[in-house]
Amino acid sequence: MAQPTVDAITKNVEIARQLEAAFMVYVKDISPIVATALANAGTKRGTNKKYEWFEYSRSRVTAATTAAYLSGAFDTTTPATIALPTTNLLVGDTIRFETTAGVAISDLTLYITEITSASAAKAIKVGGTDAALASGSIAVFKSNLLPENSKKGDARKIRVPVTKYNYFQIFDTLVENSRTIEGSDVYGDIGKIAHIRAEAFYDIQRQLTEMLCNGIRAKFNDPVTGKEVYGAGGIAQFMVNLTNASAAAFTQDMFDDAVELIIKGGGSANTVRCNTKQARAISALDNSKIQININDAVRGNVVTALQAGIPVKGSRIDTIIVDTTMPEDQIDIFDINNIALIPYSNGGIREMDATEKGQDGNSIRMLGEYTVEAKNMEQTAVRIYNLG
Repeated sequence: MAQPTVDAITKNVEIARQLEAAFMVYVKDISPIVATALANAGTKRGTNKKYEWFEYSRSRVTAATTAAYLSGAFDTTTPATIALPTTNLLVGDTIRFETTAGVAISDLTLYITEITSASAAKAIKVGGTDAALASGSIAVFKSNLLPENSKKGDARKIRVPVTKYNYFQIFDTLVENSRTIEGSDVYGDIGKIAHIRAEAFYDIQRQLTEMLCNGIRAKFNDPVTGKEVYGAGGIAQFMVNLTNASAAAFTQDMFDDAVELIIKGGGSANTVRCNTKQARAISALDNSKIQININDAVRGNVVTALQAGIPVKGSRIDTIIVDTTMPEDQIDIFDINNIALIPYSNGGIREMDATEKGQDGNSIRMLGEYTVEAKNMEQTAVRIYNLG
């Protein structure tokens, strides 16, 4: 069999690019979350079935004490043992203390002189007022104090890049038209091709939406064929901040708490995703913290933005995505800039003639291969579930 020429390969690549561009235009209004995730991919492409990326860490370095200490237990000259996880502590660190509610216990500051084990260190007092520390008090890393002419230090493990991964998933759809339909006045030649392509686009975007939002990361062998099968995990796979609303209706306080959690994790929130029921609940909020579209000739209101009661960047939601694939009792709050649909290097949207020999009609097969990159969802996303 003759091999395809360079010109033919180049033409096929160009056709695939045009098809991807057409698909982007199609999903822009049909599925905004898919369109944005596709755009966020930029020039990224996968070259392996397993796709990896680096996470960042912008949350505070903290550790909870596992023992109680009386006021004055630490002095300025003799190192004393303090029991707490030391995974992310280094010699030379200074630490202060808060309650689990985030309230400062005092300005007492300790200096770590030695890491004695994974669960204990030695420290001296370097400043502040003595205070009793209950078991479970939160030690907060302030800074690392180094002597003159110090040597190369140890890396703080929490700052070492963490790698997350996902798998590429293949999408496939087949659309057929019978000879009778092809010959009808409704489906002329150009109209027929546009129609079946739109049908294929719709099915692909539906599958992409489900994968992006609800996909399960999986790799297994088909028990019948023995072939490897891959599934890509969606954003829900990477969410760890889950808040149970206990059947209560969505409130501004729920939103504020979620945004506060995201900000404390070093992230920002700009997107809400929900079904129609919770979209109506959001639009029903009635206070000065919502922005609504107002027109004297229109009755009713719709919320287009949500402002949390925290005056910092990243506390305003400017995108509210109504997604009918989402359960009606859930709301997701996240940074949409951290989500991308990455195509495989040669596996973006492609189509081929799938008409069988002797078929009384026409068939088009459309395929795509994508994965989800969901950066820092552990720190920058919250799901509120069990809403009333």
